[in-house]
Amino acid sequence: MPRSNALALSKKNQRRATAIIPALNQAKKDTEAALWHRAVWELSAGSVKQSTLSQGPPGLNNPYGYGPSNSRGPRGAVPYGNLAIINRQSDDFAASWDTVGLVTTNSVTVLIFNTSPHAKFLLGTDRMKRRPVLEELHRLEDAPFSRRVASAIRKAISNP
Repeated sequence: MPRSNALALSKKNQRRATAIIPALNQAKKDTEAALWHRAVWELSAGSVKQSTLSQGPPGLNNPYGYGPSNSRGPRGAVPYGNLAIINRQSDDFAASWDTVGLVTTNSVTVLIFNTSPHAKFLLGTDRMKRRPVLEELHRLEDAPFSRRVASAIRKAISNP
């Protein structure tokens, strides 16, 4: 009857455990980069100018405001059909995105945030609709994040 070598098995499991943290750190870094890229180059890169957005009918007539019309008439359609896309008026908002991540023994966390003074208005005001930028980032990156973490763990434990 074959016997297991407890010492060899222990050393193998130690190597696997040691390999997991660097692998998860790489998954965290890859996720931070992907989130930042999407926030800056996809969601903060709308090309509609402020003058076009605010132009009265037949222009867009402040399409991010509440209601189908305002005192100047009907509002135009939200550009791109997506409230999460922010039109770039200057580079300040796009340049204010930042990420931070943390790997612990039982979690991998990645946060993204915008430090621009204008970011608070994306939560909505009494005159402007809420802009779901963070929800859109979650929708786009949650599955890839999970795949990165799972792949990192598989790679770390598959090496003997």
